[in-house]
Amino acid sequence: MSTLHLLGLPSEIRNHIWDLAFGHQHVVATPNALRVYQLGCQACESSRGQCRLDKTWQDVFRPLLTCKQIFHEAISIIQSSTAIHLGDGMKGLDDLICPGRRLPSINDKIRRLVLWVHIQDDNRFHWSEGIEQAGIAFSSLDELIIHAHMRPPDSYERLTDAVALATPTVRLGTRRPKLKITLHFDYAYHEVMFDSPYLGEITTHDSLEQHELVLRDLIEDDAFVEAALSREDDEQAATAALLRVARAHEQPWFEKLNRRRQERLRLREQMEAMEASGNYPPV
Repeated sequence: MSTLHLLGLPSEIRNHIWDLAFGHQHVVATPNALRVYQLGCQACESSRGQCRLDKTWQDVFRPLLTCKQIFHEAISIIQSSTAIHLGDGMKGLDDLICPGRRLPSINDKIRRLVLWVHIQDDNRFHWSEGIEQAGIAFSSLDELIIHAHMRPPDSYERLTDAVALATPTVRLGTRRPKLKITLHFDYAYHEVMFDSPYLGEITTHDSLEQHELVLRDLIEDDAFVEAALSREDDEQAATAALLRVARAHEQPWFEKLNRRRQERLRLREQMEAMEASGNYPPV
């Protein structure tokens, strides 16, 4: 179909075509921000197949420059439905807020923003500030999606990574209560945490669910919320709240590990009984 015939269709049909052609895309901000996935991150590797990110905002916007009518009819669809992905220390955020001449400012149009967060010792403050800045800079944002690929809490320093993530989440929730913040929690890598004679080998897979619960409870904790919203930025109080919340989860975690041990023992006894009687389960 030629462009002339396409533009002659009823507006309802044209809008449906624009939505199919341009809507609901996932892009990065600029070519410099193409790498939102962190090299060596196992969580990123598992996510890569679900969300392919090889387009920039310019790539999506460029087809609209060929025709003024298509531009005016489709631009709102692109702006309202496109999900912008940022990672690697928030690269590309300034380019979106202060674009070049040919690109309109989109910080007051975009409704979905996706952050790929990897907190390390040297970037905690940067990420904490960046998450809050991103949530505020986009005034029409409906949903902020955070892929938090954290380090396993195998040390005190790595446990406190949660403060850098929870603090801006609390501040945004207070400052913009209608903003939906969706958190996807995973570990950047997995390993054996310790080997117990009683519980057996404990890996990071065993702590992932409980660690996420600690983070979610921390965000709802009154003392932590007070520390996060404090003008003095009371890091000591925030850390104390984290440790208290984490300790509250220690007993449920060990009970869960013990239930797993009991289940393994039960299955082993069943198998031994079957072998003794010669009644093997069907293949």
